[in-house]
Amino acid sequence: SRHQKRIYMGLRSSNGGSVYERTLVILKPDALMRGLVGKIITRFEEAGLTIAAAKVVSATPAHLDRHFPSSEEWLRNMGARACERMRKELRQDPAVAFGSEDPLVVGMVIAQGCRAYYLSGPLVALVLFGPGAVHAVRTLIGNTLPSKAAKGTIRGDFGIRENMENLVGGAAQNLVHASDSVEEARREIAAWFK
Repeated sequence: SRHQKRIYMGLRSSNGGSVYERTLVILKPDALMRGLVGKIITRFEEAGLTIAAAKVVSATPAHLDRHFPSSEEWLRNMGARACERMRKELRQDPAVAFGSEDPLVVGMVIAQGCRAYYLSGPLVALVLFGPGAVHAVRTLIGNTLPSKAAKGTIRGDFGIRENMENLVGGAAQNLVHASDSVEEARREIAAWFK
């Protein structure tokens, strides 16, 4: 409800510590197909986060238009990060993997792959609430690439090592998405919860 949304934004803990935040988490199709929803949600709850909203949803193109920014700057930044990750973490040539080293082209390939991945099956959209929720969730999920995620993180413990054969159009099947800032969380929550 509107009242709950006001309550959950920007509260400080009773001891004056961390700011209580909301963040969006999406359990992706591979998490559902592999029966990991309960195990993943348990990790969040055991870390002291509260589920403020949850729903199983089949993504539509309209959801994804609201979820994924489409600006050239966003695509270029995503492509640049992917090229760097390919070189440093996977020791692969982005031009071979994506057909180009141009960050904009790579970003567009990955964005299309992400859209296809989200459309490939049902998702669980969650709004989690708690002190420093954005950072807490990002820490719990681990590195984007399951092969590089630390043991003890969701992707490190449950992820399947990625390679170019199991990337969906350049998108790693990495079980979970989480907002990377409070601002992004606000935008993404609005995309999935009306």
